[in-house]
Amino acid sequence: MPISDELLDGIARAIARTLEAEMRLVRAELATVLAKADGEVACDRLALRAMIADARDVMALVKDGATGPMGPEGPAGPQGAPGEGIAGPAGPMGPPGPEGASGPPGADGRNFNVRGTHDANTVYDRFDVVTLNGASFVALADGAGLCPGDDWQMLTRPGKPGIPGPRGMRGEPGLGIAEAKLDDWAINLTLADGRRASINLLPLFDRFREEAGI
Repeated sequence: MPISDELLDGIARAIARTLEAEMRLVRAELATVLAKADGEVACDRLALRAMIADARDVMALVKDGATGPMGPEGPAGPQGAPGEGIAGPAGPMGPPGPEGASGPPGADGRNFNVRGTHDANTVYDRFDVVTLNGASFVALADGAGLCPGDDWQMLTRPGKPGIPGPRGMRGEPGLGIAEAKLDDWAINLTLADGRRASINLLPLFDRFREEAGI
C-alpha cells in the first residue's frame, strides 16, 4: 500500500518535534555542564575539555530535518495600488499606409451664371446673376421671384455721380443749312459752303403705311 503525502507529512513533523525536544535537552545539559565547569575551579582541565568535546559531538549529530512538501497555495492578496508609469520617448514615424479607397462622388458644383438684364417673364435659378437699374443681383433659390426681393442678393449697386470734369475747348463752328426745298418725296438741302444734299422721304412713308395698315 503506498504511503500518502499526508502520512509522510505527519512523520516529518513528528521527527522534527523529536529533534527539537532533543536539542532543547542537549542545550540545557550543555548549559548545566558549562555552569558547573565555571563553578568548579579545581576541576581537572582534561575532564572539562572532554566534556566540552562530548557536548560538541552531540551538537554535531543534531541536524535539521528534511524539508517538508510544499503546502497548498494560499488565497490571492488584495490588488495593490496602480504604479506610476514613466512615458517613454516617441518612436520614429512609421511608413505611410496604403492609399484608401475613393469616396463616393460629391454633388455637382454650381457657379455664377450671368443672365443679363432682369426680365420679369423669365424663370431664374440659383446662382443666376442679372442686372437691374445699374445694380447686379444673384438668385438665392431655384425659381426665384421678382427682383429685387427675398430670393435675390444684391452684388453691386450703382455708384455715386462723379465730380464733373473740366470744360472742354470750344469746337469749330458748325456747317449751317443755307436753303431747304421739298421736291416730291425728297428734301433738297443747300449747305452754307455751297454743297448740296438730298434726303429721300419715300421709304419713311412706305414704312409708315405698312405699320399703320393704310
